[in-house]
This record gives sequence, C-alpha cells and structure tokens, in this order.
Amino acid sequence: MLFALTIHMLWRVVSMVSELDETDNQVQEALSAIKACVTAFETDVDEPFPTEIDRAYVHVFEKRFNEALGITFAYGEAGSFGSRSQDFRPVLACGVSSNMQVVLLVMPGSDPIREQRGDDQANPYEGQVAELLFEKGQDAFVFVAAQPLQASPLNELLDAEENVERPLN
Repeated sequence: MLFALTIHMLWRVVSMVSELDETDNQVQEALSAIKACVTAFETDVDEPFPTEIDRAYVHVFEKRFNEALGITFAYGEAGSFGSRSQDFRPVLACGVSSNMQVVLLVMPGSDPIREQRGDDQANPYEGQVAELLFEKGQDAFVFVAAQPLQASPLNELLDAEENVERPLN
C-alpha cells in the first residue's frame, strides 16, 4: 500500500514538473515573439514602439498552425486575468510563426502594417490555446501568469477585428 501511494505521489510530481517545463518553454518562446513584434513594428513603421502599451497577452497555439503565437499589446487589463480596466484598449496585434517570423502586424481599425500569412487559413483558436500575460517592466516585458484560454475577452476583440470591412485599394 505504501509503495502504491509513493508511486502515485511521484507520478503527480512528474506531471507537475512536466507542466512547469511546458510553461517555461512557452514563456521563453513568447518573450522571443514579443521581441520580434517590437522589432518588426519599429522597422516597418519607422517609429518607436508605442509607450502606452503596458501589457502583452500572448496566445500560444498548437504547432500545427502557421501562426504559432498571437499577441495583443494593450493598455490596461483585458479582463482575462483579473477585472477588466475601464480604460482598457488594444493597441497592436501581432502574429508570429513557429520560426519567429512576424506574419501579422496590425493596429485596431487600420490596414495591416504587415500581413504575410500562408495558405493556412484554419482558425488556430479551434485547437488548445494557452494564454500568457506579460507586463511591461522598466526595460522589458515580464511574465506574470499563464492559463488555458477559455472565454477570453480578447476573443471578442479579435472576432470584431476580423469582421471589419476594409475598402479594396
């Protein structure tokens, strides 16, 4: 009986360590993606990264999708990790491929700054998605928390952005 209990406890610890390793890998991948987005914005727009941004919400998609990470840079709390800020506003959305190439860069209500999506038009939100929150520190974004994406308020914003009709040029 004691042996079985010990094995059960060890199995739970191994599972927890595995989840922590997965989160750590996602955090490192997300930080690389955030840096890629900041660099792409500053290069493509030839302006400094918006100073009002104080958070980055990173959605980590299953690897079978072209866009591996979706990032919403925002001012204020969206409501998925705490109470929604009354002055919350999304400032910039960025999509990053699994090889850390920025494939989408868009500000709400504007034409995309960069859009290099492949033929893969599948909805990455149909698979399992992890949501990570980063807050802007003195010099860099700092990891705060992670959770499985459920009914995030960011989904409504992303859906609304996709349904905006843009004039053809």
